[in-house]
Amino acid sequence: MIRDIDTNKESQMVTETIIDFANKMGIETIAEFIHSKNVYEKVKEIGIHYAQGYYFGEPTSLD
Repeated sequence: MIRDIDTNKESQMVTETIIDFANKMGIETIAEFIHSKNVYEKVKEIGIHYAQGYYFGEPTSLD
């Protein structure tokens, strides 16, 4: 859902519902697949607590 949240209203609506539920339960949220500034700005706007993805950097080996 996060991958195209900046262009897909259905993804945005479902995600907002999940975020609302999580907030009411006191659960912090994290969004994966943040690959662009537009997606990052959208998840920030709807109140997701943490984000990760290629927009921030590629995964690295633990070795």
